[in-house]
Amino acid sequence: MSLYEEIVSRIERVRDLPARKESFENFAKAFRELEVSLPEQGRGIILIAGTNGKGSVAKTLETLLLTVDPAVGLYTSPHMMRTTERIRSWGNDLSDDEFVEAFRLVEPIVTEFCLSHFESLTLMMAEVFFGGRVRQHVKRAMIEVGVGGKWDPTRLIPHEASVITALGLDHRDILGGDLASVAEHKLGIVESGNLVIHSPFPAEVMSKVEARQREVDATWHEAQPLRSRVEKNHGAPSWMIETPWGEARLALQGQRAVENTSTALRTLQVLGYDLSSLISSLQNVRWPCRMEGFFFREKRVYLSGDHNPQGIASLRELLQEFEYERLLLVIGVGKNKDVDVMLSDFSSISRAELYLTLTPFRSGSLASLEKWRDRAASVEPDAAHAFENALEAAGPKDLVIVSGSLYLAGELRRHIFAGRFGDFRLL
Repeated sequence: MSLYEEIVSRIERVRDLPARKESFENFAKAFRELEVSLPEQGRGIILIAGTNGKGSVAKTLETLLLTVDPAVGLYTSPHMMRTTERIRSWGNDLSDDEFVEAFRLVEPIVTEFCLSHFESLTLMMAEVFFGGRVRQHVKRAMIEVGVGGKWDPTRLIPHEASVITALGLDHRDILGGDLASVAEHKLGIVESGNLVIHSPFPAEVMSKVEARQREVDATWHEAQPLRSRVEKNHGAPSWMIETPWGEARLALQGQRAVENTSTALRTLQVLGYDLSSLISSLQNVRWPCRMEGFFFREKRVYLSGDHNPQGIASLRELLQEFEYERLLLVIGVGKNKDVDVMLSDFSSISRAELYLTLTPFRSGSLASLEKWRDRAASVEPDAAHAFENALEAAGPKDLVIVSGSLYLAGELRRHIFAGRFGDFRLL
């Protein structure tokens, strides 16, 4: 085992803590021990919260800003293939050696305060972006909130802008069982002096929004979805977005991509960027396992880690633009999710057949799938075997989609790039 692997194993053994006041206060003490040069008033830092789309917004912002200046940082979670993906700067993931160096620099603090996996990585991110010892300082950084916002470790990073993407019900054991509770947590990232860019808020959370607006002196901007149209080429759709700066093709797919792109563009507009020269780069936004397409064995395969009801609804809407005879869904659902609700939603998609499996992380149990055994084409605990079953059953006019969990999509992506299922090309 390499030193990098040993460190990853060590920090993964300390499970992530719920987004609670007590753990936040402990991390706040740890964060004060870090010797980094944070930008004054969070200049250039964008903190992004939300239920769905925050990673896509962050990646879109990184892609566009890299065309302006390479001194850009991106912090996201979870990773799809390797932990080093979570901390990017200057357009590249950390190398294994840089990951080791970053950990060594923060290790005394991690040990003293018994920090969790995500807390350790957040401390490492701050060291990489603003410490100047692992890599050069960044001038701009997109930081994705882990869970919620109010008590999330990332909130301690001073930030110029707070972005809040679409809200939905997820992590209900931590954030509460209704949208108002979820909104209260997400709105916790907003600080006085912030520029706030947000997706349209549902009516049932407006009392929480108005309360936060009274509490902090911030400037609020709504990001309305821009108009779009769909082009089809041999049954494969692509989305064209209409902006004040011209029309642009999106690499990302679906109305959810349109909405997330609209939020990213509105953010840059509020921050004063000239978008006329940037929007052509939207066709270069690649975000693994978000309807990421592959072609092999004469079959179309997509990895799409839709892990909550809102994500499944977006997938259903998106698939209306695809042409296919059968839809073979390889599905794994995490243990903290409502398995029956999610599988019911997946099975209601037109011409869908379910190939059920377990996720590689935060896995549910086979027992939770028993009632679905007669309704599924396959129940196979090993994800690679379940995927192989779906590939074998699929015809050239069918679609194979992996969904239900980003961890499942990432696991199968590793196998695909390792060549386990044969040669492929990206769609």
